[in-house]
Amino acid sequence: MEIVEHMILSSEVYYRGLSALYARPVNKLRYSSTYSPGRFGALSTKAMQPGSDGTISWRMKTMGMFEPRTAITKGWTALDEFEKMLRGMLQLLNEAKEKGIEGEKITSTLGPILRFKAGDAFAFPIAHQERHWLQIERTLKELGQ
Repeated sequence: MEIVEHMILSSEVYYRGLSALYARPVNKLRYSSTYSPGRFGALSTKAMQPGSDGTISWRMKTMGMFEPRTAITKGWTALDEFEKMLRGMLQLLNEAKEKGIEGEKITSTLGPILRFKAGDAFAFPIAHQERHWLQIERTLKELGQ
């Protein structure tokens, strides 16, 4: 459950940023039938995403601000919260089909020093979540479940 809570803490930054972007009545997004990732968005996503065989090429320590702070996890509530956020991201992806995905940028989890194009703000948390779903699978396997 700590892994799920970590994914909420880290992905929520992008969810909030994208929600604010797509909620604006007028924005600078433009529609394109193809998407070209930004340089840092592509590098960050590639570094985060597991290989096709499930290997993690770039291991990193969790930043303190993305570690769940409670001794006891939220339990099933965390799963409900995570599912709600994922459903929201799917809704935003549907809006992106109509409103566009090129143009404006979203502040990353590192702050304004690194900003992602809207498409990268979708891709990076997905890659991060893929990494942690593999971690959940390994953990459950080790626990015999």
